[in-house]
Amino acid sequence: MKRITLLLVAAVVLTAGSLLLIRNQQSVRIESESTSVQSSLSRLENLSDRSVVTLLVNEDPLQVEVVKTAESITLGLSGRSEIGRDGMLFILPTQRIATFWMKDMLFDLDMIWIDEDKIISITADVSAPPALTASQSAPKLPTYSSIVPVTHVLEVPAGTAREKNWQIGAPVVITR
Repeated sequence: MKRITLLLVAAVVLTAGSLLLIRNQQSVRIESESTSVQSSLSRLENLSDRSVVTLLVNEDPLQVEVVKTAESITLGLSGRSEIGRDGMLFILPTQRIATFWMKDMLFDLDMIWIDEDKIISITADVSAPPALTASQSAPKLPTYSSIVPVTHVLEVPAGTAREKNWQIGAPVVITR
């Protein structure tokens, strides 16, 4: 059954130029411009999913959890009461326009869009959706996308990019 699911996901990627990740009827769409990834962060490709590494973002060291499987990318930080580390780094399977949402998020984030080894754009202070009561239906959640194809997305607590004065073009380097 898992093989059939993987083949179906692969077919979506190949035919539609996008990746639709589905987990327990939740989906995250990551649109693609299928280009292979080659960067200084490519050493992360050999790490296990959920590994922890040290990144230097504009010379600021961060301990980040690395997610790279479809299931882990889809789940992300959903349902956690805190980030757990300094952030979460999403390794995308190919360079692409990445689209994320805040389903089941319990805290606010900054989304740092990275291509190869530099910050391409920053989506700051993304609010967690409001808590719902049992009688409320879930609202349609906004999505957040990179403005150009990226290879990685870094999620950090809201305000981090402003506090550390990260700017577009700042270097991102793995130190291990």
